[in-house]
Amino acid sequence: MFDKQRRVVITGLGVLAPNGKNVRDYWSALVSGQSGIRNITKYDTEGLPTKIAGEIGDISSELAVLEKEQILDKKDIRRMDNFLLFSLIAMHEAVSDSGLDFSQEDPYRVGSIIGSGRGGVKIWENDLLKFNNSSSKKTSPFAIPYMIPDMASGLAAIKCKIHGPNFCTTSACSSAGHALSTALMIMQRGDADIIIAGGSEACITAYTVTNFHNMGALSTRDCPPDAASCPFDIRRDGFVIAEGAGILILEELEHAKKRGARIYAELAGFGQ
Repeated sequence: MFDKQRRVVITGLGVLAPNGKNVRDYWSALVSGQSGIRNITKYDTEGLPTKIAGEIGDISSELAVLEKEQILDKKDIRRMDNFLLFSLIAMHEAVSDSGLDFSQEDPYRVGSIIGSGRGGVKIWENDLLKFNNSSSKKTSPFAIPYMIPDMASGLAAIKCKIHGPNFCTTSACSSAGHALSTALMIMQRGDADIIIAGGSEACITAYTVTNFHNMGALSTRDCPPDAASCPFDIRRDGFVIAEGAGILILEELEHAKKRGARIYAELAGFGQ
């Protein structure tokens, strides 16, 4: 049964975006109108219809922080799909921002719900190519665990040692929004006091981007890359694909007040 008196607030923020690899830089880019849309560099676009996207770029410094804090090691980084690395970077910032120490919390009252529309598409593409081009038909034992969309939520739980509600929402472009609203409902019914929630995507590959183009979803306007994304403009002719992650720490209001947490906002409702 849902208890609407059980209020949920946001106490931590984390982001990795094409126009900002942390909350401070991302917010600065937003308020100054700085776009992260550029020409694609991840693969050769010669002969392909779409040549622009929102790429994250180099994340070596962010991964170095996770290595230093023993959240990841070099083997993890080499094996994991970017959508997992992105989510862990954003999660680390959000948890640090919240001031939470999960070792002081009941692990069964802390959950993780991180949405993803595609999951580890790059690792899936690479493994499929290896399978098709190899006579031995060998595949990587890491292909499935690092491909499935719910691994972002799973890794959050593993790294934070939490045992509460843990799964993924997959609903195309609404995946992260549905993760937040689902987390709110779980907390309103009293099944958790804290939930790591948000979304992560890393689907800028030649195959995936061309798929989106062929279904007529991507913008094809002839304009500078940083002007192509205009969702509320009469000239809009499609979206511009991008990658990244955004993670929020959702916390029950009284729990947050009891520990003196900084409260950014209240999550009071949603649409699905």
